[in-house]
Amino acid sequence: MGTLSFYKWVGDKLQVNVYVIPNAKKDEVIGPYLDAIKIKIKAQALENKANQHLINLMAKWFGVPKTHVSLLKGDHARQKLIEIQNPKIFPEWMGTEG
Repeated sequence: MGTLSFYKWVGDKLQVNVYVIPNAKKDEVIGPYLDAIKIKIKAQALENKANQHLINLMAKWFGVPKTHVSLLKGDHARQKLIEIQNPKIFPEWMGTEG
């Protein structure tokens, strides 16, 4: 699959561009969308619930504590920039290398 444009490494931190669709029936990764990865999440975009849910999912998917996942951009937008410190797992949707 090669290097995809929705993520980049900054030292030991992985930055992932995410396009979020809140209030979905289930949590699922749809796939690349523009320069992001499209992810549907169950949480509502209300009172920061969607952001917290996304952080929890990313921590689980990358095998890190929630404290190692940060929302750098897009607090109130569908397009977000997530940073994962020292990811331990690389989900299949990241491609072949992660």
